This record gives sequence, structure tokens and C-alpha cells, in this order.
Amino acid sequence: MCSVMGAISGVLGIMGTVASSSAQAQAIDAQNKANDYNAQVAMANAQLSAKQAQDAIDRGEEDVKTKAREIAQTIGTQKSTYLSSGVELAGSAVDTIADTAAWGEYDKQTIRDNADKEAWNYDMQAANYTNEANMLQASKRSYSPFGSLLSGVTSVGMGLANTYSYNA
Repeated sequence: MCSVMGAISGVLGIMGTVASSSAQAQAIDAQNKANDYNAQVAMANAQLSAKQAQDAIDRGEEDVKTKAREIAQTIGTQKSTYLSSGVELAGSAVDTIADTAAWGEYDKQTIRDNADKEAWNYDMQAANYTNEANMLQASKRSYSPFGSLLSGVTSVGMGLANTYSYNA
């Protein structure tokens, strides 16, 4: 009677090991698929951030061109106002025009710097997303059903051996 119960116990143990092994394989497969999907999303985000960085630079350059036109227009207006008022373009009039040009250059450089900082932030974001994608791909696990099955069968076998050794 004990040998029949031991055999049934062994068969049930092996079936439990197979079921557990299958569930573990499915869980690892699901996690790997989730990692693949999340890595694809992270790479898409990295590409978007890289485009946003380039857009920041492009917008900055357009803003610099706009500022240059504004400066030129302001200087032109200053010159025409001085000349129409009979003021000679010398001395303080020239100093005012030079100050306008200098402050205009300062403004253009500030625009460039701000665009560069914005682009740098997007570049860092892209790098972070790329690193995230790489980490997700690297964290994928493989599953060896033979290792789990061997461990489970060994455990069941040891249990059966103990059962029979006590009955002998």
C-alpha cells in the first residue's frame, strides 16, 4: 500500500514540477515580451527627443535671424531719425547706434545659448531613453526547462527514496 501511495506521490510531484516549470517559462516569456515592447517605446522616445533637439537648434537660428532683422531695422530707424532731425552721425549719435548693435549681438548670443541649452536637455533625454532601451534588452532572461525539471524530479526522487527507506 505504501509503495502505491509513494508512486502516486511521485507522479503528482512530477506533474507539479512540470506545471510549475511551464508557469515559470510563461512568466519569463511575458516579461521578455514586455521588455521588448518597453525597449521599442524607449527607442521611439529617444528618436523623438533627438528630433526635438534639432528643432530647438533650428528655432534658435530662426530667432537669431529675426533678431538680426529687428536690430538692423532699429539701427536704420535711429539713423534716419538723426539725419531727418539734422543731427550729424558722429559722437553720441554713433555711440547710441553702436550700443544698439552691441546689445543686439548680446541678444542674439543669448538666443543661441538658450537654444543650445534646450537642445542639450533633449539630447540628454534621448541618451537616457536609449540607455533605458539597452537595459531592458539586456535584462531579458532565458529559461531552461531542463534545469527546473531536473531539480523538480530530483526533489521528488529524494522524497520517494526517503519514503521507501523508512518503510524498509
